[in-house]
Amino acid sequence: MSGLPGRWHRIELRHLLALEAVADEPSFVEAARRLGYGQSAVSQQLKVLEELVGHCLVERARGRRGARLTDDGERFLERARAILGEARAAAAVESCARIRIAAARGVAITHLVAALPSGRATFDLDEGMDRGAVLRGIDAGSVDAGCITGAVPAHCDSVPLYRDRWVALERPGSPAGPLRSSRPIVLRGTVDGTALAGVLPAPAAVAESATTVAMMVGAGLGTGVVPESLVRAWRDRLRVRELDDERVDATLDASLVWRRGRPLKPALVETVGRLRVNSA
Repeated sequence: MSGLPGRWHRIELRHLLALEAVADEPSFVEAARRLGYGQSAVSQQLKVLEELVGHCLVERARGRRGARLTDDGERFLERARAILGEARAAAAVESCARIRIAAARGVAITHLVAALPSGRATFDLDEGMDRGAVLRGIDAGSVDAGCITGAVPAHCDSVPLYRDRWVALERPGSPAGPLRSSRPIVLRGTVDGTALAGVLPAPAAVAESATTVAMMVGAGLGTGVVPESLVRAWRDRLRVRELDDERVDATLDASLVWRRGRPLKPALVETVGRLRVNSA
């Protein structure tokens, strides 16, 4: 206890869970529902936590049920998520037969599914998530691993899923103009933070699925800019072509990632081994 300042040794997991819930949920009501107790209890847990750490962590707004974390609160929550992630990982030892994997929007999970061992575990696959939500789930321990495209965070280990590429999806017969002058239709959250973000004009539309992108392209609303693996089924109805802008690296790597230093469940170890063999 001598290495902890003030009364930090009195902080409990329930205090950290309350802060996490308030940060993630749109209101105190939803945070309380998530935790399984009353709204006043959430406020009390936060008050105790703030007293123990000696900082205001949550900025409460009058007339609203929600709250916003202060800068101190955001910094504290980042550390708290790591602690909660380790606690959840430890608790998961009792449920090794259930593997939770989240997949970001823009990832085709065909390669992952082919590598899953059969009959030894139950796999919960949550698809179509934002990349940030997948990574937050990994940090918090609410998922065991995640499928993402692009750079792998420094605190994560990974195994390749497949190599993809960006393509332009066009209506047959439409002029194949340069990418920078097109009316792009993009898949939500897939272009942000990539080289394409600095090249593409403002999207004509943002879709939630590759199927919706393809339907919009077919209706003549613009040019789809998507990972090729997601639109192969549309090749017989739409035109798929390579991107023509030399400023853009069209390659796109998909990976299975997990928190470094956190033990993997046996079925996930086997899955990772199969993916490594397939990518060798």
